[in-house]
Amino acid sequence: MLEAAKSPFRSSFRDVGVSINECAGTRLVMPGKLYICARLDDATDEDNEFLRNDTRFKTIVDTDRKQGRPFNTISTTSGMTSSISTTKFLGITRCRVNLMSKSYINKIMAQLSVWTHCKMVFGESLDILDTARQQICEVFNAVLSHDDVYPLLVCGGDLMRDQNLLVVLILLLLNVPVEHISTNFVSLVEDLQIGLNQCKTKVEFELGQAMVSARHQWVGAIRAHLDKVYGGAEEYLSQGSVTLESLDSLRDALRGGTKAG
Repeated sequence: MLEAAKSPFRSSFRDVGVSINECAGTRLVMPGKLYICARLDDATDEDNEFLRNDTRFKTIVDTDRKQGRPFNTISTTSGMTSSISTTKFLGITRCRVNLMSKSYINKIMAQLSVWTHCKMVFGESLDILDTARQQICEVFNAVLSHDDVYPLLVCGGDLMRDQNLLVVLILLLLNVPVEHISTNFVSLVEDLQIGLNQCKTKVEFELGQAMVSARHQWVGAIRAHLDKVYGGAEEYLSQGSVTLESLDSLRDALRGGTKAG
């Protein structure tokens, strides 16, 4: 009997630790702690039953901009309103963060006329890193650096750019070799080809096709940009307000027991 086709949500769902460790042939990331998937609101009733009954998630970090449900804003330790807002989903704390800041929109509009779709895949990703640094650092400080938030699922839009940016930063902090991160990303993007016909506009579809075409170079481009502009992933975060204690806490929560060379 043929196996039933997976939903787009389940096709994109994976345990990052299991995937990375399979690529590396050794235990670099703790399994059962960090997960990634595409758009959570596209989950079917069967998918929701899977999340409710077969997982033990304590936290969801959601980078999807297309949110229909209300979220509650939270405050930072300084008392200012945070860019992170929360709600409950199947009893799980769901934290939303929008990485597309006003600075990002302005930067996109200034360059849009000279971009091809393939350049957009790299350019958009690097611009997100540059313009959403505050929001990304808040996610690391307020959520990812706390041991009690795991197991944790990172989700977002259908093309999975923003959630992959967060996961790539995490894996670089764990000193996972770039070739293993890239192999994991390529596999994930290739699985997403199933859902490209669900894109709502031609531009979104073409951007998805460009993401597939550029999949082998994407992680390397992210790493090279972090190294050239900031001095690396750790410096990008530590110079952007994430404390060294927070970074150490994240490593303690997710490191698989074997240090990468």
